[in-house]
Amino acid sequence: MQVSPRRPLRWLGILILGSGLIYTVSSLLLYSTDGPWRQVGFPLLGPWRMPTFADLRWVTATSDCGIDLNAFYAGKLVGCDAFGRKGVGYPPMALWLFRLLGIKAAWTGIIGLITAMGFLASTAFYLLKINRNTAVSALVAGLLIWGFPIQLCFERMNIDILIYSLIILNCGLLSLRSAFLRGLGSLALSIATVGMKIYPVFGYFCLILLAAPLARVRDGIFRINRIDGLIILAGCAVGLISAAPVLTGGSSLSTSSLPAAEGGIGSHGLLAFGFINADLVQLYGLQPARALVRLNFMLKISSLIAGFWLTIALDLGATLRRYIAGLDAQEPNGRRARFILNTISSMTGIWLGCYLFTISYDYRLIFLIPMIGVLAQCRQPGGNPWQRRWGLCLVAMGLIPGLSTMLLSALPATSPSLRTTHEIIVEFMMMPLLASSAAALLSQLPGLAWPLRTGRPAPVPIPPDPDR
Repeated sequence: MQVSPRRPLRWLGILILGSGLIYTVSSLLLYSTDGPWRQVGFPLLGPWRMPTFADLRWVTATSDCGIDLNAFYAGKLVGCDAFGRKGVGYPPMALWLFRLLGIKAAWTGIIGLITAMGFLASTAFYLLKINRNTAVSALVAGLLIWGFPIQLCFERMNIDILIYSLIILNCGLLSLRSAFLRGLGSLALSIATVGMKIYPVFGYFCLILLAAPLARVRDGIFRINRIDGLIILAGCAVGLISAAPVLTGGSSLSTSSLPAAEGGIGSHGLLAFGFINADLVQLYGLQPARALVRLNFMLKISSLIAGFWLTIALDLGATLRRYIAGLDAQEPNGRRARFILNTISSMTGIWLGCYLFTISYDYRLIFLIPMIGVLAQCRQPGGNPWQRRWGLCLVAMGLIPGLSTMLLSALPATSPSLRTTHEIIVEFMMMPLLASSAAALLSQLPGLAWPLRTGRPAPVPIPPDPDR
C-alpha cells in the first residue's frame, strides 16, 4: 500500500501539537492552584516567569479592593496590586466589567484558566474554518503553541488573550445575516475591546477600511455594510472615551520609578530601540556601537522596503484572494469566507498598529495567527511558484522569532552577544519584512470583490486534500 508523503508530516504535526498542549494545559492548571506546585508551571520561560498570572492579578486585585477608581486613575490613590507594582496596568473598562460581574481576587486562578481555554477554543475554531490540510494545520498550530508569544501571554495571563477571543467572536457575528445580531454584537464587543486596551481600534479601522468596497458583493449578502461600519465606529468612540483616564495621564505599570530604555528582548515594535543601543555600547564600546546603530537603522528601512516590494511584485495577495473567493464559491451564503476575511483584516490591523506606534511586546504576535494560518494553507497549482515560496517565508518569519526566543529563555547561560545578535536579526530584519509584507497583503485584499461584482466567474475552488 502506498503511503502518502503527507502522512509523516501529519504525525509530526500531531506530535508537536499534542506535546505543546500537554505542557501548556498542565502549566495552566498548576498556575490556577493555590498550593506550592504553582511555581512549577511554565518552566521553559526561565527568567521571564513572574508571579502567577501577574497581569490578571492586577485587574482582579484592583477591582476587588473597593478603591475609588476615579481617584486611582487621577493618581490620588495607590492601587491594590498584590506584587507592589506602581502605576496603571489597564484602562478602567476591565475593572468596571470585573466589578459589575462581582469577580473576586481569589478567583484569579479559575478566571485565568477559563480565559486561556477560550483562547485555545477560538483559535481551534478559526484554524478548523480555514483548514484544507490537516498536516499543515497541526504543524503550524503546534509550532505556534510552543512559541514565546503564546507562552508568555498565558504565563502573565495578559488581557490580550481575552481581546483576541472577543475579536474572533465579533468577526463571527459580523458574518451573520441578522442585522440585529451584527449591530448589537459589534457595538458591545467594540466598546469592550477598545475600552480594555485601546489598540484594538487599529483593527476595527482596518476592518472598516478594507471591507468598505466589499459591501453587498453577491445576492444581497453583506460583508461589512455602512451601518455596520458606523456601529463599529460608535463603539470604538465610546471605548476610547472610557479609556480617557489612561490616555490623559495614567502611568504604565512598573516596580520601579527609574527611567529605562524602551523595549527589550520581549518586544519588537518600531519604538523598541533604546535597549539595543545600550546593549551595543556595553558590548563593543561607544564608537563601534554608533556605527552599528546606523547600520541597524538602514537595515530596518531596507527590510521594510524589501518586504512591501516583494509582496506587491509577486502579487501574493492574488493567492490570498483566490483562496478566500474559493471558499466564497463553496457555500451559498459565503459566511465562512466573510468570517475569515474579517478576522484577517482586523487581527492583522491590530498587530500592524501596535508595531508602528508602540514597542509592541512579543505576546502581541498572537494577532498574526489568522494570517499565518491562511498563508500556510494557500497554494496555487500551476501558478507562480515564488508566490507560494514567499508566503511560506512569511509564515516562517511569524513562527521562528517566537521559537528562537523561547529557546533562549530556556537556556539562561546564553552569552549576551548571542542574545543581542538574535535581537538584531529579529527586530531589524524579520519583523520589518513581516510588517511591510502584511501591510502589502492588506492593501491587496479589497480586490477580492471585483470578480463577484463585475459578473466574472469566481475562481474555481481548489479541491480538498484527499489525504485528510
